[in-house]
Amino acid sequence: MCIFKDITDRIVDFPEKLLAGKTVDFEAAKVAVMQCRVTDIAPCAAHGHCRVPRANLFVAGPSCKPWSRARRRGGQPCVSHQDSVLFLAWCRVVLADLPELVVFENVTGFDERLLCDILGAHYGVRAMEMRPEDLGFSFIRRPRVYVILARTARVDLSLDAFSVFRDLQGTACRQRVAPPAVIAASDEELLQAENSARIARGMDVLSRPSGNWRYLLHKSQVTRLAEYEERLRGTSEEVTASVVDLSQSLSFGRWSECVPTLRRSTVRPLWLFRQNRWLIHSELAALMRFPVYPLLSQVAGVPVDEVTLTGPATALGNAMHVACVGAAIACALAGARSID
Repeated sequence: MCIFKDITDRIVDFPEKLLAGKTVDFEAAKVAVMQCRVTDIAPCAAHGHCRVPRANLFVAGPSCKPWSRARRRGGQPCVSHQDSVLFLAWCRVVLADLPELVVFENVTGFDERLLCDILGAHYGVRAMEMRPEDLGFSFIRRPRVYVILARTARVDLSLDAFSVFRDLQGTACRQRVAPPAVIAASDEELLQAENSARIARGMDVLSRPSGNWRYLLHKSQVTRLAEYEERLRGTSEEVTASVVDLSQSLSFGRWSECVPTLRRSTVRPLWLFRQNRWLIHSELAALMRFPVYPLLSQVAGVPVDEVTLTGPATALGNAMHVACVGAAIACALAGARSID
């Protein structure tokens, strides 16, 4: 298939200077981007240059940085972040293509009124917050806003998306998936992961897992782990069974048996206290519901996904939770009726 890597490639004379700084004048950027022309030909990583196919359903999750919890916590205006320009570029492409249905994903701090302002003349906008735990995956946090946009001239959302979602939620929560069915790394996988880390540090490979990966942590991670352990000293067994993100400080991070939201920096370990190791690539993919293990693929009725494991772990931090985006698509399609 074609692989189009950059949304701005389709925008003729895209104002690259808007991405040069750390902040941007959102209103001025909106005027500049909306005046650009959109082309149907774009660089393709698989074939060189290809015509971009038109789609009736467009699923996308533009950069969440402007609306992230870290940025809101700093008290900075969301739309002044430079990545809001990429959101505008995505909106410009939607206005050029006008797909019948759009499913938009972002962090819970996203304000859907931005979509109403830019796309409201052509689309009805309905937003809902969704979490993996709503669909039975109670062992990972990833709250997200999913916005369904229906082209008013072509599609009527005759069935309320919220009603569909509540039905899905009610069914899924009666069939919760136990964590062992998802976090299922074998001893061979763990040995391979440990040896990969050892080789990267110029160490000899092992013939069997060591059972404790603390010696493989970087200095900053050792310091962060010690801070968490000091805070946890004397607490219950339940807390020591938790997971922490060693890329986050105590002031921002937290511990729980529920795996924290994956981020690009999750290449730094998500540390399992009880197992004295971090979650490896295949486990992170499984937590995001990619069918990387036979059990997951059988349940989904698809082949085992080997491609996801060949890519960088950082990509998982940018990915949508497969069950959640699937539910959002189902909600959009279940209620959509073409207008003759």
